[in-house]
Amino acid sequence: MSRVNNTKAERGKRFHRRASPSHKDGFKKCCCKRPRQHHTRRTKTVLAENLDTLADVYTRLYPQQICQIRYKLPNSAGYEDGVKLSWNSNNGLGVSSVYVPYMLKVLAPTFNATLNDAVNITTTLKVQGFCTVGENETLKTVNLTCMVFNEEKQAQAKWIAIYYEDDSGAWIPVNNPSITDWGNSTYGLHFTVALASDFVHVSVQVVDARNILVVANTTCSQAV
Repeated sequence: MSRVNNTKAERGKRFHRRASPSHKDGFKKCCCKRPRQHHTRRTKTVLAENLDTLADVYTRLYPQQICQIRYKLPNSAGYEDGVKLSWNSNNGLGVSSVYVPYMLKVLAPTFNATLNDAVNITTTLKVQGFCTVGENETLKTVNLTCMVFNEEKQAQAKWIAIYYEDDSGAWIPVNNPSITDWGNSTYGLHFTVALASDFVHVSVQVVDARNILVVANTTCSQAV
């Protein structure tokens, strides 16, 4: 996994770094098709704990008033108990999201107030690309463009890891990709692999500046 330097002085430059087995924020590198279930369970647990803590904080902040928080963890539109991890499609789009509608009621001696709102934390990754063939037809050079968004606004990537599917069907990490940060939530990824196939299946894992992991998969065909 490669760390991305987002300072203004470094944007637009290329980075050549060998992937490390894990990063310090605790997201271990894992096969692109299998981490979803593990992270879903972990995220649901953390989400429930945080919501219960939030309700307790409101109660402690206003001890003279009656504060009631009710929230619902949706199970629709791709959400399971308020969590959506859409990582397994091959359309170049990956989504990690938490969506929780809630209602806050404040009952005071002089007034009553009701607030209906929702917590929406969504990281989206869009990946597209193509490959070219060198003089040796087994060598494929892959060029990817990745875009990262937080709640549909431009966002920064903190870590990027790339995997490709080899001829045996195994997912292999790209150990020395070239990564260019264009400074507008867009990253250019470039690497070369040896494959007999005419196309390259690719999976990109990104950790954004909020330490949220998102995964997107795509197939790179030869450029016309």
